Amino acid sequence: MTTMNKKLALGLAGAFAIAATAGCWKDNSSDAAKTDAAPAPAAAPAAPEPAPAAPAAPAKPAKVDPVAAADLKAGLAAIAPRVVATGDAYEKVAPRQDDRYSLHPDTGKNASIEFDVKGLQSLTLSPYIADFSTIPDCDGNPEAGVVRMRWSLDGGSPNEVAVDRGYAATIDVDTSKASRLKVEVDEANGVHWCDWFGLGVANVK
Repeated sequence: MTTMNKKLALGLAGAFAIAATAGCWKDNSSDAAKTDAAPAPAAAPAAPEPAPAAPAAPAKPAKVDPVAAADLKAGLAAIAPRVVATGDAYEKVAPRQDDRYSLHPDTGKNASIEFDVKGLQSLTLSPYIADFSTIPDCDGNPEAGVVRMRWSLDGGSPNEVAVDRGYAATIDVDTSKASRLKVEVDEANGVHWCDWFGLGVANVK
């Protein structure tokens, strides 16, 4: 090879090297095998949080009896043999599970009971409206469970008290100079079906 031919070959080799370095020479042989990666699927939206439940209504406390159960039981045992007359109304006058006499008035008809108190010094009356908080028609009616109770000794002038579902007092009666004690109950305001009145007797002396 002549000196001129050698110079020409070296010049061409250098030109190819410069073109490859500058990016003008591109090998596309691997492009056909290249593919773009598929995009990741979008995440499903999160389910909405359930709404919090409404708080439960507080339970209504049980009605508290103003007289101990043992005192009512003892009083009933002492006074039951002294019952001399009863007047039935909405239902029969009789002892209830709470050891009180049921005196449930009706429309235009009073419930009553009469005791022989001869020889007794005193006793305590416990008027009470039974708990009807589980009966919506009664519990939701402000006029339900309202009665008038009257009591008298030997047919004298009666004493009277209004008794409603919240009544929790007791009444001491001096019987030392009497022979008969009568207790009578009327419906007061017309809602007689809810007038679950009971008469307890305690401290019989």
